[in-house]
Amino acid sequence: MLVGPLTWKAGALQAISIALPPFAALSASTEAKRNPNLGGVNFSIDEKGEVAVKATNTYRAIVVNASGCSWFKGITASIPVEAITGLAAIFSSDTEISVGLNENQTLLVFKSGLTTAISRLLVGKYPEIDDRFVTKGDEVAKWTFDRMELIEVCRRIKKLAPTKPNLVLRLNGSKVIAELKNVFTQQLGVVIEGEGQDFAVNAEYIEVAASLFRTEEVQLLFINEFSLTLVAEETDALKVLMGQIEMNSI
Repeated sequence: MLVGPLTWKAGALQAISIALPPFAALSASTEAKRNPNLGGVNFSIDEKGEVAVKATNTYRAIVVNASGCSWFKGITASIPVEAITGLAAIFSSDTEISVGLNENQTLLVFKSGLTTAISRLLVGKYPEIDDRFVTKGDEVAKWTFDRMELIEVCRRIKKLAPTKPNLVLRLNGSKVIAELKNVFTQQLGVVIEGEGQDFAVNAEYIEVAASLFRTEEVQLLFINEFSLTLVAEETDALKVLMGQIEMNSI
């Protein structure tokens, strides 16, 4: 006997398969072997009663309020990334999907039309990552970027250094300079509020994260030197945690 089934709106599964997997740990990685949940996409119901979908590999993370999905009350579970991407390929993005949970809470059953697919759930506990994000208003610094300008500079850096796309952002008086060491520099139109300091991040992950927003601007929020959070003023439905790169290693 199945618990549910619940209904996912058309396209919701495909949207999750694009947004979440880049932030999860690779299945063969040390992180995933230590905690299998890191190799999956985690589903739960938050304190507001909304479906929260998460992924992390411990040094980058994403949380999305998935309005197109329903979930099982009182249950927190992770679906393997491979299953998410495989299911998204099997089912049409134009139709709703029903999702049921078996009594032992170990398997999910997905159905749409004549197609049925089953995914296992990962064993273990998903790590507590929510308190690692910077909450809007608590930041010591906020950098506001034109979203498309940030995406374009990340793409340039990826082309120039595909194996080590380290984006360095340096302060030069009142100007912000994007830099790939000894290769590329570009001035960016950035508004800084609070404390400003040079920092470096992975251009590939910043591009992926910024591409998920549909706003003209995005903000990087800082609370310490170890991590930053990417958000947008217009929405609280999406936030991304990014680990900084050690400047001494660049």
